[in-house]
Amino acid sequence: MAKYCLRKLDLIIVLSENTKKSLENIVPENKIRIIPPLIDTSRYNPKITDSSDREESDEKNDTLLFIGNLTKSKGVEILIKALKIVKEDFPDIKLLMGIDIPLKKFLMEDIKIKHQIKELGLDQNVIPLGIIKNLPEVMARSDIFVAPFTSTHGPADYPLSILEAMASGLPVIATNVGGIPEIVRHGENGLLIEPNNSFELAECINYLLRNEEERKRMGRKGAKFVKDLSNDIVRNYEFMYEDLASD
Repeated sequence: MAKYCLRKLDLIIVLSENTKKSLENIVPENKIRIIPPLIDTSRYNPKITDSSDREESDEKNDTLLFIGNLTKSKGVEILIKALKIVKEDFPDIKLLMGIDIPLKKFLMEDIKIKHQIKELGLDQNVIPLGIIKNLPEVMARSDIFVAPFTSTHGPADYPLSILEAMASGLPVIATNVGGIPEIVRHGENGLLIEPNNSFELAECINYLLRNEEERKRMGRKGAKFVKDLSNDIVRNYEFMYEDLASD
């Protein structure tokens, strides 16, 4: 039934090349258009936080940012294991953890990841934020965005949070799964690693923490990538509606 309905459509918009490939044997290629999600780059301004204000509020601690739910596919357990390794060289490292449940609920309930954090002695390093309402400000106060996902199954195929982090000027460490390699270019605007590898993740975090200029360079590349992508998306939608109207 799903195949029948899809074949009857005039046009199907997918968010990534990876998703397009999944439809190759279902609908003709000329009916599929790749248009990634649009990011409001004016909200995610790398300069939203003054540097002197950031130093005062964060006490010059290196800060990682994770955003996702606590399911296995988001890789948060892998990140916590990697953080234990990173702490050996950066004892004051901080991980801001944005999740899909309110902070109060996370603190009160018996949740598996809390036990892992305690057992690894990371209570002072992991800062749970719950549902983040001031995302642009949080991203502006972070140094590195980490997305250690084991899969990207779902309609988005690659996390919207990665594009938001790039728009904020953050270098991204992400896994080589789904459509993520289409937006994170290894060594250019971030680093790609294999999923479920806490040691490789720790090495990449350590590398960026030791190389501030590399962080800044990748952050600038990421911000430019998202800006250019957003301009292309607007033009693609204009062309798409013009084509449909002319049929």
